Amino acid sequence: MRKKVLIGLGVILLAIVFIGFGFTKNVEVQKEYEQAMERGMTQTKKCEYQAAKISFQNAAKRKQDDPQAERNIKQLDLYMKAKSALNQRNYDQAKKLFDQVADADHGLNVLVRRSSAYATEIEEAQNQLASFEKLYDEAVECNEEGNYAKSNTLLTSILKYREINERYYDSISAKSKHLKHENDRFLAPAYPVKSERK
Repeated sequence: MRKKVLIGLGVILLAIVFIGFGFTKNVEVQKEYEQAMERGMTQTKKCEYQAAKISFQNAAKRKQDDPQAERNIKQLDLYMKAKSALNQRNYDQAKKLFDQVADADHGLNVLVRRSSAYATEIEEAQNQLASFEKLYDEAVECNEEGNYAKSNTLLTSILKYREINERYYDSISAKSKHLKHENDRFLAPAYPVKSERK
């Protein structure tokens, strides 16, 4: 009887040890998950997107039943694709991707804000660019009609725009400068007037 009691106590003690070990391990895993998520958030705020992705991947490994890390990874991937499209001057694609990032459910607020700002900026630039293209076409018509001064006046509206040096306007800026240079050649006097020496 005493032997059975000792065996029973041993089993209970062993069970307590395993339960305690399991609880400690769960607490440790939870802490590692939270640290990885916090690190990923900080890296995202600092624009360290690749590092943030790795942190969120580490968090996802620690706690596989929690979807937040996976959502963060997907949102980061979309955001990085949007930035890449923007850098390649593929503005339509970039806007579409930024809109998707901004609309992500339960995503990273910092990426939602940044994406919304980029999407708005691209939309405004595209509207402005459409307006500039019309002005440029009118300037080309004036040039072809020999009305170089009027052509230059139209081009000045484009070239004096305060944000003309932004990446969105590279093409229209280059075309406008080229046409203005052509107009200036026609407007320049054929024989420069020499000032008389005194």
